[in-house]
Amino acid sequence: MKKGIIALIASILAFNCVAQESNESVNKDRKVYIINKPVDYSITVGGIVANYFGVRRVLDKPKLTEAELLTLDPNDIPRIDRYALDFSPEEARDADALSDVIFQAGFVVPAILLFDDEIRKDGWDIGLMYLEAHAVAGVLYAWGAAGNIDRYRPVVYKTNEPLSERLRSGTRSSFYSGHTANLAVSTFFMAKVYSDYHPELGNKKYWLFGSATVPPVVMGYLRNRAGEHFFTDTFTGLLVGASVGILVPHFHKNRTKDGSGVSILPYQTTEHSGFVLNIKF
Repeated sequence: MKKGIIALIASILAFNCVAQESNESVNKDRKVYIINKPVDYSITVGGIVANYFGVRRVLDKPKLTEAELLTLDPNDIPRIDRYALDFSPEEARDADALSDVIFQAGFVVPAILLFDDEIRKDGWDIGLMYLEAHAVAGVLYAWGAAGNIDRYRPVVYKTNEPLSERLRSGTRSSFYSGHTANLAVSTFFMAKVYSDYHPELGNKKYWLFGSATVPPVVMGYLRNRAGEHFFTDTFTGLLVGASVGILVPHFHKNRTKDGSGVSILPYQTTEHSGFVLNIKF
């Protein structure tokens, strides 16, 4: 987790340093995203602080006891999730190590956006939104599912694993997968930002979102193989991460630039009157 935070900070510094080199005198109508500094800084800093204490709260969950292990029955696991029990300890260790490497790299990969001239001009805003997205995702994980739902990780059901591994800390926090969610935040954030800066892509932008799905799916498989999460945990993590990665930039879009947003307009005919709700993405 600490290495992941360091990687995230490094990616934000990359966004910000490049942005400072660009011309900051930009017409507001040209900007793709609008940043409300008091609001966005408050959400981001508050989210980071809340995430810090939330993760500590998750890690402080009590360890399982040997008596509790004896009550566990793999047959109680939904069929769709049982394949996570099929891998050997060696396979699990290799998958766990690889997933951690991908997890850390995932924080830095969105810096690729800086190779785009238009995005690079708004690097500071993009970097802040990116940090905000991960702060929001962290709060949802630490103070939402993982902090309040006890679901045993697959490893505790595997009798071929050492007892020390099955009784280690953190085995009550299988739902949902934080690794998968964070990687999905990064990849879907990239797809959303790039497509917003390039509306000429039209429906081709959906290829970007399809591609953004691949890394979290691979991560989900590795976390299943590692015995850290079930399929439903990683699938939920993908959905949560993708939603945050898309919605945080979407809520910052410059409505005067593309006309998107929500509007409520009155209407009246000879027979009816009322209001029309118009939502444009």
